[in-house]
Amino acid sequence: MAKEFQLFPDIRLVLDDKPVPVGENELMICCCTGGICEYHIGNGYWYLADDTVLALSFGLKYKFFSSKDFRGAFLIITPGTDIIDLSDIFGISAVLNDIQLNDTLIYQADSRIKSILSAVITGAEKSLTSLLRLKIIELFMLLNENRPDRKSSKKAMQVGEFVCRNVSEHFTISQLSEMFDVNQTKLKSNFRSTYGCGIYSYIKKRKIFRAVELLTTSDVKIIDAAEEVGYSNASKFARAFRSVTGVTPKHFQMEHKAFISSGNIV
Repeated sequence: MAKEFQLFPDIRLVLDDKPVPVGENELMICCCTGGICEYHIGNGYWYLADDTVLALSFGLKYKFFSSKDFRGAFLIITPGTDIIDLSDIFGISAVLNDIQLNDTLIYQADSRIKSILSAVITGAEKSLTSLLRLKIIELFMLLNENRPDRKSSKKAMQVGEFVCRNVSEHFTISQLSEMFDVNQTKLKSNFRSTYGCGIYSYIKKRKIFRAVELLTTSDVKIIDAAEEVGYSNASKFARAFRSVTGVTPKHFQMEHKAFISSGNIV
């Protein structure tokens, strides 16, 4: 069951297993507290796990898929004159400006951010609003410290969109580096800064979430779904699927069929 807290006049916290819609004049900071999820925004795909924080701005339209165990903490922000006092000191203004300028940003979640999110879950369970306010201010301070560098993200985004369009193919970093005329080390660094994970990890997530989409929207067999996303070996596909979603493809498909047969609509 979702929990919601109005922490400040312009900031509310929602804990749920799915995101809430973002209004036309709102920003959303998404923190993963369990599992993994995928946001499909325009031509890009973004993955949120416990080592990343995703920020979206101004009513972006997206499609959302998640693992069964996904849990999230979502900050919904309506920028205005009532934003927290001393926001410049806490780094809130800088973070909000970054989001507004870039539409979509990934922040790296270090051990301090993970500790804050753990405290947020505890505070929410006990309805400790004062503690939640304090932890959210601390979160903004750390996000300000971990602000991503988007100056060199153009090539990384081109690579990301390319591998997503060719999800059934396999590419090495060397091949991608040559195709997009960028140094391998620079490509790896810029890609991680842009998407919050390494290239191979990103490609695997895209393949598996594409397979999830196939298994939930069609009657495709598991082996056919595996082949469509580039896995010719069923065992390797099952291991990759489980490493991303937490369950095997067979278990996932059985649960989905049971869900449908119970009269639910997806």
